[in-house]
Amino acid sequence: MHMLSKHPAICIFPGYPYEMHAAAYWWHMCRVLTAPASDIGVSHPDYFWLSLEHIGPHPSFTRDVERHAWLREWFQRDHLDRAVAHAKNTIEHFYRCLAANRPGLQARDARYFAEKMVIPYYGWLVWELYPGAREIFLVRDFRDVYCSILAFNRKRGIVSFGRETVQTDEDYAAWLNERATALRQNWEARAGRAMLLRYEDLVRSPEGEGERLLKYLGLDHSRASVRALIENADPLPEMQQHRTTSDVLRSIGRWQHDLSPSLQAVVNDVFRDNLEAFGYTT
Repeated sequence: MHMLSKHPAICIFPGYPYEMHAAAYWWHMCRVLTAPASDIGVSHPDYFWLSLEHIGPHPSFTRDVERHAWLREWFQRDHLDRAVAHAKNTIEHFYRCLAANRPGLQARDARYFAEKMVIPYYGWLVWELYPGAREIFLVRDFRDVYCSILAFNRKRGIVSFGRETVQTDEDYAAWLNERATALRQNWEARAGRAMLLRYEDLVRSPEGEGERLLKYLGLDHSRASVRALIENADPLPEMQQHRTTSDVLRSIGRWQHDLSPSLQAVVNDVFRDNLEAFGYTT
């Protein structure tokens, strides 16, 4: 995300770690406001205006909708189309405003906005709303991801990233593998139009992968453009604080020296299918 944010054609909110999720917020709002819902777990239908945390039961769930075909049709079509259009307009206006306020970059050069996306949510929706979208699946050897999370938790003295939900490190490997499976399933569903980018390939061959990335985005992928993209993406101080190895190359294959033999066997077994699906050896 840091590297992409340096390209004049890609609009990204500039605050590290690039997780404002502005578009995702309005996509989710659209989904909530258009999905029929019961009154279970929401505020009272007669007093919902007293709460600023809930909007009350959806009117499409009322009996009147079942009595009138035209009303049901309105909720299923007109209401849906209007909510989607509002979400899209708001997202695009936000990013146009952001593009106009990027230091040293021209708003007219912006072609894409980019956000991190948590698998498995909303990838399918993006393609439906934006036929010209591009999706990049950034993956890393899940055994190294596992090591990095445990090391980062130790470094901060905080148990997070899902480790707090399970009892043992062995259990955490299984928990993390469920997320890896979701990532693989989404990749397999959209592999014909999305791009797979492996962390290890980007680290070892930044110019080669940078060229492939820009080509996928339909942007100038000349040697000069690729080099400019890489050279402009100097690591931020905040990024350095997240590192748990002495250099980037040592973060590749770290599971082979960070983990005990018993845990190496566990992660090899647990992640095997997902590792092989993304071209990693076990």
